[in-house]
Amino acid sequence: MKTVFAGKTDVGRRRTNNEDFLLLDESSGLFLVLDGMGGHLAGEVASRMGGETIQESFIASLASQDTDSTILLTKNGKEMNKLAGKLVLSIKKANNVIYHTQKNDPGKHGMGTTVVAITPDHEGNCVIVANVGDSRIYLIRGEHIIQVSEEHSFVMEQVRHGLITLEEAKVSQMRHMLTRVLGSEENVEVFSREIPAQNGDVYLLCSDGLTDVVENEEMAMVVNVGHDDLETACQSLIDMANGRGGPDNTTVALIKIEDVADRPKDGILKRLGDRLFTGKH
Repeated sequence: MKTVFAGKTDVGRRRTNNEDFLLLDESSGLFLVLDGMGGHLAGEVASRMGGETIQESFIASLASQDTDSTILLTKNGKEMNKLAGKLVLSIKKANNVIYHTQKNDPGKHGMGTTVVAITPDHEGNCVIVANVGDSRIYLIRGEHIIQVSEEHSFVMEQVRHGLITLEEAKVSQMRHMLTRVLGSEENVEVFSREIPAQNGDVYLLCSDGLTDVVENEEMAMVVNVGHDDLETACQSLIDMANGRGGPDNTTVALIKIEDVADRPKDGILKRLGDRLFTGKH
């Protein structure tokens, strides 16, 4: 299994600084998008601090022989994939660093950041995804696009409890009220899952500068049209967001999975059918 990837970040049309952070680390196989928040440039500090801490911790864990320290349990009580455990613990470490920084530095009080992350597990022939906050990871498989990250916002909590619909959540004035970010609490719960790899799968990581103004079916169309040129596809998505006002920073990363050994279809689209999007969320 190998990955082909590209990514771009843009300040947008209404902001003067970019609080997003993009990391594409081919050597460790780590791909991140973070969207910072906080006054006086603190959001920019939080996203960079978070991304660099995750990268440093993840690389160190890959080199470590102390595998016992990365044993975590899933919500179902099963032992987590070892590589997923390393990624989750790296994100938790970043949370701790940001939390103590914002608590001890009055100028950075209240800063935080979202994060979406993926890393391919070559031994397990799968892709590990993880996130905190409302930045998103999509899996584009053929003509289908599905969100594989878990959104930690007030309105999505209401959706999961059946209190409002996805359509209502999208237009709610509280749609940007987050229930979980890196740095707001001393401990954070990190969502993660492993997805069996399939040839041609494309993972789209993005900040809400894209998802606020571009529909999911439009993202899939751009990626499917430009799947042989991921860099151009990333730029096209950013241009689309900016063409609709560019209200926020926009960051996009595309990671394509190739050279996967033949395997039966894994059925993730069917299992997550209630979250299969054709343009609405």
